[in-house]
Amino acid sequence: MTVILVLSMIAIFLVIDYFYQKRTSKATVFDEKPVQPELLRFNENELLVPQNIFFSKGHTWVNLKSSGNVQIGIDELVKKIVGKIDKIATQPIGSKVKKGDVLFTIEQNGKKLNFLAPVSGTVYSINDLVLENTEKLRNGNYESNWLCTIQPDNLSLEVKMLKIADEAVKWVKDEMTRIKDFIAGAKVENSLVGATLHDGGSPVYGSMEFMDENSWKKFEKDFLSE
Repeated sequence: MTVILVLSMIAIFLVIDYFYQKRTSKATVFDEKPVQPELLRFNENELLVPQNIFFSKGHTWVNLKSSGNVQIGIDELVKKIVGKIDKIATQPIGSKVKKGDVLFTIEQNGKKLNFLAPVSGTVYSINDLVLENTEKLRNGNYESNWLCTIQPDNLSLEVKMLKIADEAVKWVKDEMTRIKDFIAGAKVENSLVGATLHDGGSPVYGSMEFMDENSWKKFEKDFLSE
């Protein structure tokens, strides 16, 4: 009788332990399930297009200064799509560049984009504050987030190829549509990045952070050529 009682108690403990382990196992799997980070989106109304700034189709902007030099930077649309920038390299002061030459390069996790000079001339100065702290580029405005200045050689002719005021606004809206189509068709690590774009949804800040090097090369070819 005693043996039967002992065996019964052991069986009960084993059953209790089985269900406890099963429940704990389920809880552990649930707890370790990865959580998708929240993705912030933006729309075209958030894109700043000053009326006195010229824009090139390579997504750089040109600001004419009273000195006759021009400040050059990256436009808001591409900055938002790229997201974080680890490093910026520009042509050194004194360099002669022609319209369409590589003027500066941005880098993110080893992936790079080359931006072309919107005008010809000599590199006059570089914005070291931005180059040394790339976060300023994302948070700054058109007065502070320029990357370099150029003494132009043929500005009166080349400026006619740039867009300004209402023409620039329309162009930015058209580029927004093109970029949304690009993202929707690109291979991205996070499926939520391209979600809703086919239905007219808004793109995600830093969409290119989720793209591979081939997508970066295609983006450069499709959007940053002069």
